[in-house]
Amino acid sequence: MTSEINIVESLEAAIHILRPTDEVFRFCQDAEKLSTVVRHLQLIAPMEEGRTRWMVEGLQGTQIHWDAEMVCQQDSELLAFRSLPGSDIEISGAADFEAGPDGHGTVLTLKLKLALPHSSPSAAILELLGVGLEQMLDDDLQRIKEFLEADAAGSASNSSHSLHHG
Repeated sequence: MTSEINIVESLEAAIHILRPTDEVFRFCQDAEKLSTVVRHLQLIAPMEEGRTRWMVEGLQGTQIHWDAEMVCQQDSELLAFRSLPGSDIEISGAADFEAGPDGHGTVLTLKLKLALPHSSPSAAILELLGVGLEQMLDDDLQRIKEFLEADAAGSASNSSHSLHHG
């Protein structure tokens, strides 16, 4: 019997957000807010002991689930996580928060590593997405940037304008 080959994808993306590091960090810690901005996330649900349940929609409506735990948290600097055994996908990652150029804003860098058994139904999704995963990650970071910067602009102008995300 041969062992199953894992499909592994490593991704890294960064974006400069014109908001203070502590504000960007707090936003990324808030599962409810994060799930309303990140398009492909259908659910981030808090569980006991600081764990979360994640669900994303893949191709043709296929759903991928995983439970995750925080493995490292350094206030306004780092959030690191990994999936738990029994999840549809093995995923680990880290979000780094650094002061932007000349102290303006925040550079948010997200690093992800995904692994699936080749026989997993979700493996076909990962294979089909290929470089599309990088674009998805870039798009998600751009939506976070737009949300935080627009929210700040709305607060600063004391506007009653509200953001709608689809």
